[in-house]
Amino acid sequence: MFPRDGGPVFPYQSRRIVHVFSVCLVAACGWSLAAAAPPDKASVLSAELCLNCHVYPVPSSSGVRPTVRAVEKDELAASVHASLNCVQCHVTIRSLDHGPNVVDVNCRRCHSVVQAAPPDSRDSPAVPPGAHWQALVMGRAEGPTCKDCHGSHGVLRPENPQSSVHREMVPKTCGRCHTEEYGDYRESVHGVALAQGNADVPVCSDCHGEHPPVGRDEPDSPVSPKHVPETCSKCHEPLGLEHRYNLPPVRYETYRRSYHGIANWFGNVVVAQCASCHGAHDIRPASDPKSSISKRNLPRTCGKCHPGTGANIARGSIHVMISKAGEPVLYHVSTAFRLLTILVMSGLVGHIMLDLAARWRERSRSKE
Repeated sequence: MFPRDGGPVFPYQSRRIVHVFSVCLVAACGWSLAAAAPPDKASVLSAELCLNCHVYPVPSSSGVRPTVRAVEKDELAASVHASLNCVQCHVTIRSLDHGPNVVDVNCRRCHSVVQAAPPDSRDSPAVPPGAHWQALVMGRAEGPTCKDCHGSHGVLRPENPQSSVHREMVPKTCGRCHTEEYGDYRESVHGVALAQGNADVPVCSDCHGEHPPVGRDEPDSPVSPKHVPETCSKCHEPLGLEHRYNLPPVRYETYRRSYHGIANWFGNVVVAQCASCHGAHDIRPASDPKSSISKRNLPRTCGKCHPGTGANIARGSIHVMISKAGEPVLYHVSTAFRLLTILVMSGLVGHIMLDLAARWRERSRSKE
């Protein structure tokens, strides 16, 4: 079919095909232009380019300033961040000539942990928790950041034995700052067992926490005087661990039944708890002459709260589960004391009831 001027007539389907073809042609051209466009500056700065300057060892004749931060290639390749480009962490760097003043990395951009944000970050919480965080906020030079514990370019997973936060490495990592505590821990019953390969003994993070570690003066801290018994009981109460390592049983229960345990339960933070007698980082078995609970040292340990305590304090048992078979003398004394208490209280209540009855009779007579 032809029009009157002799040109062809395109049916509706043909016009639609031409329209679709045109759209596809425009899209293909746009994609080609986008592929040919120069990439973003940040993507240009790949790890290979950065390592041309930040390589270890720094070449002395390359014209690079000797103060440049060197990066170990093998260390970076083994890191959990090996797949990232440098600028994905160093986000403020946009060119190779970035100068020496580089803003510290903000780990919290990827890791949503309160402890990870630097003090001047906009993401900083209103009330920053944790002893480490507070040290940073106060401007103390010893306040640790993420890289002080986890490393910077050689960050390894915690399950890796070479990681600075691997369980067996945690005391050594914390000991970089807490040298005195680390020295005590290494000689303690826990530190000696850890050095022998025992994975069940507690390390710093088991008692103090990780993110964030909280100081003992904080009410909710696991090492505050109020919560120390619960913290120690995580290892010293389960029957499995007691049987496996022949530990004395029911330490927590016997403490809670004592005067000290009852007072601690009701919030008394001055009364003795586990660390008051056994120590905190320098815990030793009673058989060790240096132990604070050895028979020779026990009078001095108890004397910190009870002046004048003599050697007789070491003759009796401390953690006692009173039973007829285990402690017959204490059992009978305890039973007699309970009966005496019941008789005294019954007599007191009976006396009060008789007195009230007499007063009621007198009032009844006066009304007549």
